[in-house]
Amino acid sequence: FQTILNAQSSETTVWRYSANPKVYLFDFPGLTRQGRSFNRVTQLTEQQFKEPYPRVLKTSELTQYIEALRRTQADFAFGHDILISEFVQFFNLADRDKVELYPEEIEVRDFLIAQGLIRPWRGFYQALEPGVVILAVPQTQERQPGEPRITIGARTAILLHEMAHGEFYTNPFYATYCRRYWAETLNEPQRELFKKF
Repeated sequence: FQTILNAQSSETTVWRYSANPKVYLFDFPGLTRQGRSFNRVTQLTEQQFKEPYPRVLKTSELTQYIEALRRTQADFAFGHDILISEFVQFFNLADRDKVELYPEEIEVRDFLIAQGLIRPWRGFYQALEPGVVILAVPQTQERQPGEPRITIGARTAILLHEMAHGEFYTNPFYATYCRRYWAETLNEPQRELFKKF
């Protein structure tokens, strides 16, 4: 964890977390590149509420969606967590609807294929490791045109948050602990305060 936290590179780095090999982490030197790699799949898996059926947004639609939230590619999300099974759905829907993806999204797809996590099979993508999770976090950076500053404190918070998602998805004992803590340790007023927060 400390090695990842303290890493700095001008290139995107992909880590496989030694404490949980089902967690891969894309470590981006800039938020815009991270956004172009992960925003569209995050919109599909976490924020698609009004579509009559699941679909991948075209670039113009994604741009309008992000602008309606008064966000940009850089600050749409500061971290991401996507299961391999969700990536397979994303790439299959994009192919079905002939959605032209960003080069960064294609790079992620090609990485997943190269790692043996997904494969093309008879015109579709198939998950070979559906329970593996892919995380994305930004490196520390000073404020740049169109991108906010990421301090070491912000990076730590984002990394811890995304690693908790990764652990929840891949470690049934941790997931059970979280559910039990919510249901049995917290009382109803505490749960309401947490939801409001």
